[in-house]
Amino acid sequence: MNIINKLFDKLFIKQWNVGIAKNTFNSVFDIQIEKLDFKWLSINDLSILFADPFIYKKNDSYYIFYEKYNYFNDYGVIALTILNNNFDVIYESDLLDTQNHLSYPFIFNHNDELFILPESSKGNDGSQYIYQFNFSNNTLHNKKLLIEYNRLLDGTLLFHDNKYWLFSTKRGKKSNSDLLIHYSKTFDFGYISHSSNPVKVDNVGTRPAGNFIIENGVIYRPAQNNGFYYGKSITLNKIEILNESQFKETPVRKFVSSKLKKYNFGIHTINISDDVIVIDGLRRVFNPLKKISMFLIARFKSS
Repeated sequence: MNIINKLFDKLFIKQWNVGIAKNTFNSVFDIQIEKLDFKWLSINDLSILFADPFIYKKNDSYYIFYEKYNYFNDYGVIALTILNNNFDVIYESDLLDTQNHLSYPFIFNHNDELFILPESSKGNDGSQYIYQFNFSNNTLHNKKLLIEYNRLLDGTLLFHDNKYWLFSTKRGKKSNSDLLIHYSKTFDFGYISHSSNPVKVDNVGTRPAGNFIIENGVIYRPAQNNGFYYGKSITLNKIEILNESQFKETPVRKFVSSKLKKYNFGIHTINISDDVIVIDGLRRVFNPLKKISMFLIARFKSS
């Protein structure tokens, strides 16, 4: 964006939301999100946003884990919404609130147990923790330290070649450009840094944007495109080489939100679970007075 566009852009309220749709496509290369009928979660307050959705299907219910951010609190919590097969809400609640910003609740099935790996880089020491999800009461338990002090962003796990590979970026000036990999032979501890870190440096197609997609034995990695502005679009990368000393991926296609009906200004997360696709979409609402009041209240609360 040029300077004039950036100044004009500040008059808009940016609101992310989570959308879910039935997956009618057989291949990741056929997916056209603009042709899907997304149902968006209900948000009745412009100071609230939902983002970074991950989805898990159990029986006939869809569990959506996502970031719920409040502009006035200036931090996000991890929330859970459960939908039935018709996408009607049957349960919703805040799942994890640490009083520090949380986002990107990556989910990982390990030994038939579901684990949540929320991004917590703004925490007191920037360490990465993992939690086990309890389906009987919809709570998190068995908190465990995964990696200390690293302030990793958007950690995304892959089991490949008898190892666990953790992809992320790192909070700071290079949070959108420098891709990092850590790996371990054990799921929940012992991660070491890849010898080639950062394995990729680019504002386009780098920062994780959802779970890996494996199709016909090929691994695809969705990644954010933040070169023009944050959340512009998503690139799907094909992983060509992944081992302890090398990494190579190739972009194969792009997901854009410009033709969606409502939240069409950006997209930075996509996940697929069996017969559904979940995304986050960004809309801009022109409301300068509300934007100014939100800014002033937030500044007053932080002072």
